[in-house]
Amino acid sequence: MSLIWDDAFVTLSLEPHTNPWVIVRLKAPCKELSHLSVEENQRLFGYVLAVEKAMLEYFNPTKINVASFGNILPQVHWHVQARFAEDDYFPNSLWGAKVRESFVCEASIEEFVPFLRARLAH
Repeated sequence: MSLIWDDAFVTLSLEPHTNPWVIVRLKAPCKELSHLSVEENQRLFGYVLAVEKAMLEYFNPTKINVASFGNILPQVHWHVQARFAEDDYFPNSLWGAKVRESFVCEASIEEFVPFLRARLAH
């Protein structure tokens, strides 16, 4: 995973994948969203929305998938994924079965990192 953003509240990292995929991870050792205050949930979701908006602008995907799973990593975190009608898994989830091969994201995922950082800094 490549680090995108790190502050006292969250860490954002790029998940290695053919699709743009960012994980927003809360730093506090909480397993459930209900363990957070309303303000903490709003702040956390603000990061998720910032990633989604940046992905929409930068990649122009068919869809954005946002998921919260905590079985392997029992800590509050969100997966934000840019999806394309021609990606290897579409319409399945990125954890599902591939339906085709050879998808290459036209926009540079690595160049997205400074693009997102600039939006988070505001």
